[in-house]
Amino acid sequence: MPPIRRSNLGRITRNATNQANYRSNQSPQERDDRNERERIRISQTREVRTRNSTNNRANLNRAAFSYDVSIDYSNYQCVVIGSMNSVCSYCNALKYKNEANGLCCENGKVILIPLDPPPEPLYSLVSGIGTDSIHFLTNIQQYNNCFQMTSFGATNVVRESFMPTFKMQGQMYHRSGEDGYDFSIKMINPITGSETNKKVSSMNYYSYRLMIRENEDNHILKCRRLYHKYVVDMYVKIETERLTFIRLNQTKLRSEEYIHLRDAINTDGNAQNVGRMIILPATYIGSPRHMHEYAQDAMSYVRHYGTADLFITFTCYPQWIEIKQELFPGQSPIDRHGITARWQKRGLPHAHILIWLVEKIRPNEADAVISAEIPNVQLDPELHEVVIKNLIHGPCGTLNQNSPCMMDGKCSKRYPRTLISETITVNDGYPL
Repeated sequence: MPPIRRSNLGRITRNATNQANYRSNQSPQERDDRNERERIRISQTREVRTRNSTNNRANLNRAAFSYDVSIDYSNYQCVVIGSMNSVCSYCNALKYKNEANGLCCENGKVILIPLDPPPEPLYSLVSGIGTDSIHFLTNIQQYNNCFQMTSFGATNVVRESFMPTFKMQGQMYHRSGEDGYDFSIKMINPITGSETNKKVSSMNYYSYRLMIRENEDNHILKCRRLYHKYVVDMYVKIETERLTFIRLNQTKLRSEEYIHLRDAINTDGNAQNVGRMIILPATYIGSPRHMHEYAQDAMSYVRHYGTADLFITFTCYPQWIEIKQELFPGQSPIDRHGITARWQKRGLPHAHILIWLVEKIRPNEADAVISAEIPNVQLDPELHEVVIKNLIHGPCGTLNQNSPCMMDGKCSKRYPRTLISETITVNDGYPL
């Protein structure tokens, strides 16, 4: 990262002022002529760039400082994700490029029996084709709740008088279906094909089950809201298994050396009063030690390099073609959170990015990097559509008191705000 350097973003950009004055003094006819010339120029430039498109990453150097509506940035392979067409050589799972090799089967160490297709009429009902299937999938969770008690049995069912409850003895089982995860499943040596002593974890098992594979129909991914419930329940199982491992392996984690446990003993003066404390290591995501480690890293960056120059929030767009083309018939992106989550593993759905620049932003470049304007629909129709659809707040306030942002009769995001035609920096350093 670069050494600490001061920026001077507090000045009003003269370029934006001159441009605004120039456009405000134009007549309607002059404005129409300018727009027509711009449309012709853009059309000609796009044709040339389409014929001579290049994938050289160097061509995008400082491109954010000179956004050009005539450039089709999707021609650059460095910004294109592509289709889910990478095939695992071990289990035939389909993946996006640059996804981890062991995401699906731990590089051939996990091999599970393929799922049996559900019997008719259930197979047709989850297909997403036809009015009956659409109705069934729309209400699939309600149907599951109605019939979940009709397909299981037990070794001994005890009913007493007319009480609306019963007791079960022995093992509960379902009359149809397949066995799920079991702790006794062993990993496979991918070279010899023989079993190893290492167990398949619940995370390995469900990662394998939730993948899309060539020539294999995964009906779990077709069940919409019931699929969501399945994923949440199985993730609880994964987290429980992780916490159980940590609880049973405190000595291997050397938890007695953790500073918090020593502080508790020194404060109380009696080790017997501490109780059975389970220490979560920093490797457990979301634990106090993990969050403390992140906070220390953040402060170290600022102390060494100074404050960041850019804070960028990147949000995944569920309507991207790379996501929609992986959906089953009748599905929308909300039915397949797994696809979006796999983009998140590569930092795409929602990322907060801090950037330190070697060449600091000059005052006349602020408006070239940051834009809070609605793009011209004639000059840049694609960007205009994105901004109108995703980046407009409201309506709220007197126009819509039921808006989610409303608190105590006011917008919690402080809208509407006063129009500021030029970029300025207030006393706290925040640009407006």
